[in-house]
Amino acid sequence: MDRKTRDIFLNNGVKGWCAAKVYFDAEAGQDITPGEGEVGFEEEMGRLYTGEIRCRICDPLTLYVDPGAEMDEEIRWIVERKPRDIDYIKERYGKDVSADENVG
Repeated sequence: MDRKTRDIFLNNGVKGWCAAKVYFDAEAGQDITPGEGEVGFEEEMGRLYTGEIRCRICDPLTLYVDPGAEMDEEIRWIVERKPRDIDYIKERYGKDVSADENVG
């Protein structure tokens, strides 16, 4: 059983529901960064990839679903909120942040 299938059964069985998040990963796929002398080349530009469509199973406890919806078809938005380590934020976004006061 692969990890996604396991997570679907776990979340569905324990928490009562689950959600799959389908998204575009711009940092995956084939490297297509133009080299020096090629069209689109810029000095000190970051790497450029073709990207890939990805799918992952979300923990339902990290999701906020449109409270005005009474049926699935009426859901207009879903927000996923995941806590991240400050080192992850620095590495991923290049921003220095401080930990929340309530996190010890």
